[in-house]
Amino acid sequence: MHIASIKQLIETRLQELNPSPDWPDSIAIGPIGDVVDTTQQSIDREMACRDLNRQAKMGRLLRAALDSIDAGTYGACAYCDEPIAPKRLAAVPWARLCLACQEEAESGGARQDLAA
Repeated sequence: MHIASIKQLIETRLQELNPSPDWPDSIAIGPIGDVVDTTQQSIDREMACRDLNRQAKMGRLLRAALDSIDAGTYGACAYCDEPIAPKRLAAVPWARLCLACQEEAESGGARQDLAA
């Protein structure tokens, strides 16, 4: 895949992450009647917060990928500097780690702070 099309794909994905204008309503806390409603609102609020956290993390990964494209370092592992496999980048264009470093990060290794 050509770098310009990868950049366009990442930019499109980043634009799709913009939260809806009514997202604050999904985490608002207000008075409600019974215990069941309170519990359901708490669950809904927790799910909305988790979704916002996932979106924020993905946004950071996408912006880091765009920065690496602009810097000319796209496709190099952020930990070991080895090239990231083209198949991996095709599947996950915002990948920061090669497969070996990603697996170590997911298992709690030294690269954990760089995991996608």
